[in-house]
Amino acid sequence: MLISGGPLFLLKRFLQYISALFLFILSVFSVLLGFNENVNKTVRYFLDKAFTHIYTDLDVRIIVLTVATIFLLLSLGAIVSAIKFGRREQTLGINSPYGRVGVSAGAVEDYLAMMKNDIKGVKNIFPKVFLRKGKVKVYMRVSLWSENAIGDSVINIQNGAKEYLEEILGVDRVGEIRVFVGKIIQKRSSDKK
Repeated sequence: MLISGGPLFLLKRFLQYISALFLFILSVFSVLLGFNENVNKTVRYFLDKAFTHIYTDLDVRIIVLTVATIFLLLSLGAIVSAIKFGRREQTLGINSPYGRVGVSAGAVEDYLAMMKNDIKGVKNIFPKVFLRKGKVKVYMRVSLWSENAIGDSVINIQNGAKEYLEEILGVDRVGEIRVFVGKIIQKRSSDKK
């Protein structure tokens, strides 16, 4: 979660201002082009002069390319983080005797990640939770210790996840639980469990 005033919050705010400024300039440009032919000629003249200056001066071209690349990467990062953040902030409503309670997908993911301590043969669990039509769908990427059978470990993970989810969500809202085994790790003597 973003903390007010933190670096991610400031970056997000900066990208919002840049996006708003870009949309404003683009809309003014579009209005000017559609206004009348004299304004259109003037806008084209200034744009032609600016582009000619950019194309003839190598230093300016490098600066423009660098700034544009940085903004492109920042924009792509902002889009990806907005999608991730939006998914984690989806909430599932649970009725309790004292009122409705909302549980975010991120909270369910954090809860499922703690399950690794309760299932034999599991080193790490990286869950992704999706809320679809009132059901919880879970996709887990796991790392397993090599001493245990993969099939048994996967079934234990799925059963454990179903029990965890039913425990915190109450009713039967578990859709599907998919498990992807990403790593099999050889246990060393220094590893506990």
